[in-house]
Amino acid sequence: MKKVSFLIAVGFLAGGSVFTSCTKDSTTTPITSSEVANAQDNAIASIAFDNIDAQVAALSSGSLKADALEDTTEKPEHTIKEFKKGKITHELTFNDINQDGKIKHGKIIVDISYPTIGDTTDEKQWVKTIKLENYSDGGRKLEGTKTITYLGLVNGFPTWNVKLDSGKVTFKNGKVITFQYDRTRAMIEGFTTPLNHSDDVFEINGTGSGINRKGVAFTSVFTNLIKVAGCPTFKSGTVTYTTETKTSTITYNGGDTCSPTATVTVDGKVKTIDTDTEAN
Repeated sequence: MKKVSFLIAVGFLAGGSVFTSCTKDSTTTPITSSEVANAQDNAIASIAFDNIDAQVAALSSGSLKADALEDTTEKPEHTIKEFKKGKITHELTFNDINQDGKIKHGKIIVDISYPTIGDTTDEKQWVKTIKLENYSDGGRKLEGTKTITYLGLVNGFPTWNVKLDSGKVTFKNGKVITFQYDRTRAMIEGFTTPLNHSDDVFEINGTGSGINRKGVAFTSVFTNLIKVAGCPTFKSGTVTYTTETKTSTITYNGGDTCSPTATVTVDGKVKTIDTDTEAN
């Protein structure tokens, strides 16, 4: 009887061990709603500010007229506010026009400064400063100043340095994030057809920092983000965000379908997110 009791006890302990193990595995902490919200905020903000560059690219190539003839997308009102030696100021006015399924409102003001002596056609000496005036994209208010400088051919591709200062997004739900970044934007396809933007493809790399909706500071690293003309989101690439306690990585995987889906990875756990949907 003692032997049987001993075996039963051992069996019970072993079973309890298996039960405890299974319970532990099944209760592994998932990605929290706060981590998902931060990822979605950062994705929306990064994409929205990158799309401003497409508006400015048309100005620098002088192809606004060609673009208008080639597609029926609603265009902003374009005026030249100042044109003097050393400086041109363009103003794009969005009177609640629909682009990429989003209503855009307000102004994008672009100051293009260039040398008054020497080769004034050398874009490497030009500096484009972009300011936003009461500008909103899909109901999200964007603020900040971007500075774009042409670096010439880097590894055979036209490349720009893009800096964002005092970036801020006020979301439709009232949440706010602030951030800045310093990135390179290389045109890896389409540079042989300067009057046609439809075949442009860019690769984006760089770093940044900011404050999320909870008031927590973060740093960011942008790695091989691919942006295709005509698609409002990134085709592929990653952005890693790091706070004092967490590291999260957004992997864009919309591919050729231009899907807003991506994945966010935190502590080895992965969740699919929509980069055009705000969290509460």
